[in-house]
Amino acid sequence: MTTARLSSILFPQYNTLWREAQQKVISWRLGLAEVLEPFLWAAPKKKTSHSKKRMRSANKGLKDKTNIVNCPSCGHRRLTHHLCIYCYKDYLYKRKMQRRNDLGQ
Repeated sequence: MTTARLSSILFPQYNTLWREAQQKVISWRLGLAEVLEPFLWAAPKKKTSHSKKRMRSANKGLKDKTNIVNCPSCGHRRLTHHLCIYCYKDYLYKRKMQRRNDLGQ
């Protein structure tokens, strides 16, 4: 005698609970399939052409920068509220040379 058959004989209330639970799961699964069916079958009818793709992505281009100014000390271009990289490199070089001179003396 199998354990499933033995348990159904000894505990008939669990057998009915198990059947009710199975029916609820099956009905829930069917309801989910009905809800998701349009999404499962959704597919494009034709391949999107190259020109249509390009037209769709035309507005995703880079925007023009309007916050570029000339550095007052060296004249190179830089972003407003940012350090000038050329002036900063010059500052680092001078500091490096000053440290070398301080260590040498």
